[in-house]
Amino acid sequence: MLVYSPLIQKLKKIIEKLPSEHVTLIEVRDLIGQEGLIPFVLLLSLIFIIPISIPGMGAICGLVILSIGVSLFFDYPLWLPKSVRNKLISTKALSVVLEHSFIWLNYLVRINHPYRLNWLVAKKFLYKIHSLALILGAILLILPFGFIPLSNTLPGLALFFLAAGLLQYDGIFILLGYLIDIITIIYFTVFIVIGKKMFYEAIQYF
Repeated sequence: MLVYSPLIQKLKKIIEKLPSEHVTLIEVRDLIGQEGLIPFVLLLSLIFIIPISIPGMGAICGLVILSIGVSLFFDYPLWLPKSVRNKLISTKALSVVLEHSFIWLNYLVRINHPYRLNWLVAKKFLYKIHSLALILGAILLILPFGFIPLSNTLPGLALFFLAAGLLQYDGIFILLGYLIDIITIIYFTVFIVIGKKMFYEAIQYF
């Protein structure tokens, strides 16, 4: 039997408050309330850390997280395009994905320890840099690389570690987020270069 952390219990309470049939991202944000935008990033990143996916969510959630990163960097209220704010998502599909992700999240939070290298979060100018890392992760999530395996999972993991690190003042988790961002860029680059080479070789062959 899994023993859920306070963080997971908090997220589960948010899911329990979701409307019965459909929900918009703006409604999810409102359910999180005054706790801030970072829990919103954490919740959205959970959608991508398991193989189960909701079609089209990469671009939508990526745009939301991108907006959050920009909002945090410039320190102004979150703004979302109307098409994103009012996008209907199946509550059942979202709940299934999140419930499965909690199994993995339960193991991840066990290695999370608050106030490790907390100076990485305490300094305001570093917080701005972390906002840029969120923006980078969001852009990697938005990129139309659905044909590449783990194209959503890797950016989702980076965003999860960044958000969890910022919430828990865990510098190790933040560094892991940066590392996975870099790994994702290298992975995409290698995959595209190899794919391009194979494509040209196939054309020459035929």
